[in-house]
Amino acid sequence: MTLPALSFAVVLASASCGFEGADPGAAGSIVVSTDHVPSSLNPGLDASGSQLDLNFLETAVTTTINSDGAVVTVPMLATSWKQVDGDTWSFDVRPNVTFSNGEALTAGAFEYSLELAKKESLQTGPILADYTITVVDELTFEVSNTKAADAVLPDQMNWLYVYPPKYTEEVGFNAFGTKPVGTGPYEVSMFQGDTSVSLTANDTYWNGKPTIEKVTVNTVADAATRVGTLLSGDAQVVLPIPTGQEGRVEGDTKLKLTSSPSSTSDYLQLNVAQPPFDDPRVAEAASLAIDRKALITGILNGDAHPYNGLVYPSMLDGAGAQLQRPIDPDVTRAKALMREAGSAAQTPFTLFTAQDIPQGSLLAQAIATQLESIGLKPQVRSFENSGQYFDAWASGKEKGIALGQNLLPWPAPDILFQGFFSPGTLFSPLGSWPEAKTLADRARGEADPATRIALFKDLQDLILGQHHAWIPLFILDTTYASSTSVEFPPVAALYGTFAGLRLK
Repeated sequence: MTLPALSFAVVLASASCGFEGADPGAAGSIVVSTDHVPSSLNPGLDASGSQLDLNFLETAVTTTINSDGAVVTVPMLATSWKQVDGDTWSFDVRPNVTFSNGEALTAGAFEYSLELAKKESLQTGPILADYTITVVDELTFEVSNTKAADAVLPDQMNWLYVYPPKYTEEVGFNAFGTKPVGTGPYEVSMFQGDTSVSLTANDTYWNGKPTIEKVTVNTVADAATRVGTLLSGDAQVVLPIPTGQEGRVEGDTKLKLTSSPSSTSDYLQLNVAQPPFDDPRVAEAASLAIDRKALITGILNGDAHPYNGLVYPSMLDGAGAQLQRPIDPDVTRAKALMREAGSAAQTPFTLFTAQDIPQGSLLAQAIATQLESIGLKPQVRSFENSGQYFDAWASGKEKGIALGQNLLPWPAPDILFQGFFSPGTLFSPLGSWPEAKTLADRARGEADPATRIALFKDLQDLILGQHHAWIPLFILDTTYASSTSVEFPPVAALYGTFAGLRLK
């Protein structure tokens, strides 16, 4: 699931802004200006990276980042779970919950939603493909992995969006994206695809009614304009502050600038099925040539943290730090590998990027320069959006390297493998290895944490070390500015959930 980072800017309704929105005098009423409102509010159809759906459509569990920076799994519509046997887990449904249309939440809704995702969802279907749900009673269901033992199954229920069965059947899966109904803190009162959406607080929300009564989200594509609304006093919050715009708000005593690690990373994906990267020595040389710290300092204004692993250092209860490979470049070693590879290493290739990746063109040009320094011959090509180049590139029509951006709210790298490198998934035409699938399946079925981490390391060494199919670059920071009258916790900002917003 390759997604650009979510970005919002919360602004007061103002006729001068020309925004569709709430009465600026209404208590608890705000307007949000974002770089894009998605074309569909159905997470099974929308690949834009917006997480607006988390305000009204909830999942069985959720993964979040706690105060220590670790990724953890917490209950949502499932209150608890326990392992029945090696491949089956039992879940308890949160009682007395209804969808915003009055439809009751039962175990049957989870069963329906799983089958719907496997049949219809381009985003979650591949991740949930091996699972089945059996209803035990109205508030209990069991989830089984049909192909392997699965010790991390609860983590993957983070992808199970729960739809109201009767309503979804009435309107259809596609139309649900324009008239969604869920169990979340907000209801959708108005939606214009790509332009605007209005959310109204759900009076019966199981976790307490939000303090903000109405939130209206509008597309304001120009970054400078979004930041300008904060400076003029029309905006309460701007999220994120684009790289290079921070200086416009620094020093203003009425504003505060906040930066925290996000769940979004940048990476390079290599086509190891085609020259020159079908030679592992060339792929390793490319990895060793990348100077992550220079890219962060020179292009991203320091708003990122380098990493080099299948998971973030904070994942696996902090054990992800043990799995990090060397960060610093080794140009001498890279040049030696190029000499060993011979003339085939000189095969020209394309480095793909997209305009919807922040600073994507500048990053691609800088990475191309670093690769040229060891003798590689890249040519940068930019698409309008990442969906276009992935469609062309992953189909085998395009060769080379792709600069991608991805959300990784996953506690285990076997989930990453399942979504990217296993047969039939996005990158499998570029490289898929039976031994890697065997390691991933073993890791998923291993209950002992130490053994699982060891298996993850073997999986990582295979993909990043032996085949060099993936070059992790850095984890981006979410930087946002707000007035001192607003409380917007970093986790709420990270996930774009407005229930955590407070007006002082």
